[in-house]
Amino acid sequence: MLDGQTWLLLRGFGLLLGGALFWLIYFDLKDRLQPEPRRLLFYAFLLGALSTYLAKILYRLVDEAGFPFRPSAGTAEIVAYCFFVVGPLEEFAKFFVARTIIFRWKQFDEAIDG
Repeated sequence: MLDGQTWLLLRGFGLLLGGALFWLIYFDLKDRLQPEPRRLLFYAFLLGALSTYLAKILYRLVDEAGFPFRPSAGTAEIVAYCFFVVGPLEEFAKFFVARTIIFRWKQFDEAIDG
């Protein structure tokens, strides 16, 4: 039988996987005119997941530049950190991977593909 923390991790992973599968199926059904090969959609999904390593490197650079890695003060500091550090770093990491690798594939030729 699973303990509470293991169950919580499995449930969280299931929610993440379910959300990702929802969006993959949604865009696969929406793009009926020129659908991309499913193998490329899977590769794009994996590259998006691997972009977390780029975000991790960027977090370390921000930490070395003097920003606190984990703000410990009040709510305002946490909110500011999320808006001005976490959001831009993670979105840049995903955009960088998409722009430098995925958008260069010739099969990604419609606006919905991005």
